[in-house]
Amino acid sequence: MSEDESDCGGGDDWLLDDASEGNEFIHFDEYEDAVAAIELVASQSIDLQKRPSQWKWVITAMQNAVQGAMVIALSGTDGCGALTDKSRRQNRVWLDNPTSDRPRTMMADYNVLLERIGKPELMEGPVPELSAEDYRNLQRLNDNLRRQFAHFHPTGWGIELNYMLNIMPIALNLFEFLTTTQGRPNIHFTEEHRARMTKALAQARVSFEEFKQTP
Repeated sequence: MSEDESDCGGGDDWLLDDASEGNEFIHFDEYEDAVAAIELVASQSIDLQKRPSQWKWVITAMQNAVQGAMVIALSGTDGCGALTDKSRRQNRVWLDNPTSDRPRTMMADYNVLLERIGKPELMEGPVPELSAEDYRNLQRLNDNLRRQFAHFHPTGWGIELNYMLNIMPIALNLFEFLTTTQGRPNIHFTEEHRARMTKALAQARVSFEEFKQTP
């Protein structure tokens, strides 16, 4: 899939393209990816009491949803705001004078993005009001939970239930905030996207609250 030369990122919606005879392509973009991630959180959170192994997919999808929301919120009009510092500088120079030798686009890592969303000059809307403990919980989602599942070694591993239940509401709230209050998401999310996210967020919140109240 070719990149949109008007900015640092870009792409088509997630769709099946059969325009070329005999060839089919599935296209993705950052908006559908974020929606799909939060829908996966919602679908896998149902009946977690009966299916505790599904926590793996809840955690993986939640981290993906938060990271995707941060990327969308930070990208800005030139699409470069979520890149590493070096990649951002190189690509903005290239955008001012495009050539055939385009620099690679390297995305900043999760914790760098988490730091950036607290800086008003980098956002196209209000910054999220996060406490020090909120930041720690959002870091734990990536560093302690998602990373352990992504690089899982054959071993036994126990996670305190309240540890995960304390993280999930903060992550859901941040996802909702970033996808509803910033300039770029407000422009590019469709009404269908918004309806799907609203439904998924409501389902996930109900599921986690029910889990807390289960004796």
